[in-house]
Amino acid sequence: MKKKIEDALIWILAIIVIICLIMMFNKTNFTNKSTSSDIVPRSSITSYNNDYVKITHDCISIGEIEGSGSMEITFGKGHNLITTECFNKDKLSTGDIIGYEMMKSHIVHRIVKIDEDNKGWYAVTQGDNCNYKDEKVRFDQIEVLVLGVVY
Repeated sequence: MKKKIEDALIWILAIIVIICLIMMFNKTNFTNKSTSSDIVPRSSITSYNNDYVKITHDCISIGEIEGSGSMEITFGKGHNLITTECFNKDKLSTGDIIGYEMMKSHIVHRIVKIDEDNKGWYAVTQGDNCNYKDEKVRFDQIEVLVLGVVY
């Protein structure tokens, strides 16, 4: 009887480990996606004696994340995002992180799908720390494209 209980506990533990590994994979599968690479050309970025970096480019801003935890694997509350408002939908690709407004909330999530329907272009986004996709985001809802994170 004791052996059967031990075997059952080992199986339960194995199942829990497998579930945890699946959840970890699902939460991290967006962190290495390719993104638009030519928004800020390398010629616009200068490093000065390893003391500071200067980016010379129109429409670049820095904003601090308030944070809900939905992007916690990539960035979180208090981190600063380098963003631009100067881009068009042709520059956006799967893997890019965008800031947009939906239902009077400002959301910063990663693009997981780009497509068109009878209303035109749209993106589907998802937080890196979320197990669900968001509603369709139209181009006119997008406020910023995230270029980088300062931790």
